[in-house]
Amino acid sequence: MDVSMEFRNTKRAVVTFLLLWWCAFDAGLVADTYVVTHTGDSGAASLHEAVVRANSRSGADTVAFNILMDDPGFNGDVWKIELSCACEMIDDSTCIDGYSQTQFSGDTNLEGPEIEISFFGTLFAVNSSHGTIRGLILNGFETTAVRIRGGGFNRVCENYIGTDFRGLTSACQGLGIHISKGAHDNRVFSNLISGTVPAGVYMEGDNVERNSIQGNTIGTDKDGSKVIGGGNKGHGIFVLSNLLTFQGPEENTIVGNTIAGFQWGVYLAGAGTDNNVVEGNYIGITAGGILLGNRDAGVHLCDGPKHNRVIDNIVAGVSGGSAFNSGVNINGSQTWDNLIEANTVISNYYGISLSGWAGGVHEDTCLNEHCVNCLSRNIIRNNESHGVYVASMNSSNRIWENTIADNEGDGIHIAGTNNGIIVTRNSIFNNGGFGIWSSIPAPQFQTYQDYAVHGTARPYAIIELFSDSFNQGARFLGETEADASGSFHFDISHSQTSGVVTATATHGEAGTSGFSSPLTIPLSITSSMLAEGWKGIAYGDTLSAIGGKPPYVWALVTGSLPSGLLLNSEGIISGTPGEADTAEFAVELSDDAGATDIRTLTLAVHPCPKGDVNGDGEVDIADVLRVINIILRVGGSPTAHEICAADGNGDGRIDILDVVGIVNMILGAGRYTQ
Repeated sequence: MDVSMEFRNTKRAVVTFLLLWWCAFDAGLVADTYVVTHTGDSGAASLHEAVVRANSRSGADTVAFNILMDDPGFNGDVWKIELSCACEMIDDSTCIDGYSQTQFSGDTNLEGPEIEISFFGTLFAVNSSHGTIRGLILNGFETTAVRIRGGGFNRVCENYIGTDFRGLTSACQGLGIHISKGAHDNRVFSNLISGTVPAGVYMEGDNVERNSIQGNTIGTDKDGSKVIGGGNKGHGIFVLSNLLTFQGPEENTIVGNTIAGFQWGVYLAGAGTDNNVVEGNYIGITAGGILLGNRDAGVHLCDGPKHNRVIDNIVAGVSGGSAFNSGVNINGSQTWDNLIEANTVISNYYGISLSGWAGGVHEDTCLNEHCVNCLSRNIIRNNESHGVYVASMNSSNRIWENTIADNEGDGIHIAGTNNGIIVTRNSIFNNGGFGIWSSIPAPQFQTYQDYAVHGTARPYAIIELFSDSFNQGARFLGETEADASGSFHFDISHSQTSGVVTATATHGEAGTSGFSSPLTIPLSITSSMLAEGWKGIAYGDTLSAIGGKPPYVWALVTGSLPSGLLLNSEGIISGTPGEADTAEFAVELSDDAGATDIRTLTLAVHPCPKGDVNGDGEVDIADVLRVINIILRVGGSPTAHEICAADGNGDGRIDILDVVGIVNMILGAGRYTQ
């Protein structure tokens, strides 16, 4: 017998045994292993024959690959198996393991997996549960790569689906993964799914629940550097209800994927497509910041999905010229109670759009108290038109606590009549058009006097005040309510307000106005009483001002601070007082426009009242208890007075020796020195 042939046969036997052990260990079960030893479509030890044998035996099974390099299907990188019909997985707990070939032959394809499987129809039809398809290249299909119908707890992971074996070009015309017919609790993760039409992943129909689409790269090459395939066609991930029963995919998660190069990145459609989560994805952009885009929308909700959460995604690169060309688009009369939160929406045509009839329906179980679509805590910047666009037929949606800035159009554009669109507590600034365009009348400022602004609006309107360098609303200051006559006032003395104040008015359920005409606030120092200091204890206080044009510059102009203290140009007084003293001095504030203001201030530094920790004028057991609490870090951080009074021996620490010292003071056995 040829020695090399004997060695190869022995190696194959050993590897087959190891594969059997490994797959059994991985599945946590004692499993049979059926080994594919050639790339032919049929016959003994073919892929089809191995799958048929796995189906014929109940329980856990593994289909492994152990093909020699002299097989005619090996091209030097991968072994290609061309099927004539689908591989049907009808028995539970079957693992199709492409990694087994790598373990046998080594890493022959440095760009991806070693086993390539092609067929113009459906490659794998999964009608079972607890199965696994991993470590394969699936391409050539015009129907579907992997179809899961009705099964649960299957895994499709770490495959190249729809690409060539290098993961660089498209090699299919069909659908990547299709989940339907009540399929539940399946996981699709860490795959490259690209070049596919009409969708990378398609979930549809009744009772399609709790499936996870996680960590996949969908629509790009393996490196995420470019879109592959036709581009701007179909859907990255398409989630659709049954249009006859109005039941749909629920409680599915789409998390941590990169999705680019489609007509729609993520598409949630139809009544019954409810309670799904789209979270932490890169949509139209890669994790490395490469802008690849999608054509019509990054995330699109239409025709009735409810209670869905679109959270913490980065959505970018949608160009075009209509309301549908948005980072996030919400459309449809029954599309309500969806939460769009904490996303970064940048470099699209519109940032977020409510393009038609969305919102305005109420129900008992909601994601938010109003049961309408909420846009909250998103960053919406650098979009080609409006940051947020609301079509005229929309009603009752909420836009709150977002940062909306640097968009070329309006920050928020509410077209036509405002039908209860509530805009509250946002930071809106530096947009090319209006901060907010709305049909609701804006409030009007009347006067500014004694650090308070006064104005008028509709009776009982909620007035929100903002500070801005120009005429929008960069920083929310607070809110007040107009009285029965429509008058309102708001104290801004503690607001660190810049030179311009603006306001919006929300009139009950009618909606929110645009920003008022700006009110210019003159530069003024608002600090009047400074914090007291204590000899030998670190001191810090910050001067405050309103109005003018920041940045501010502070300076000491007359008098002097207590010894050991300094004033810097940012208005911070700090240091450690060396002596007890009361100092009077004048500070000058200058702004960027050359305006100035001067104010005389007084700062008192006291000697330490040794032992009287609580400052009630007596040294007693209450002071002992407070020192003990300070040592144990109970009752909050100590004040400067408490630190000074408690550290009786002056060693810079508050410890048991200070407790003993105060007890001695109470008993008359000794006293602290000042």
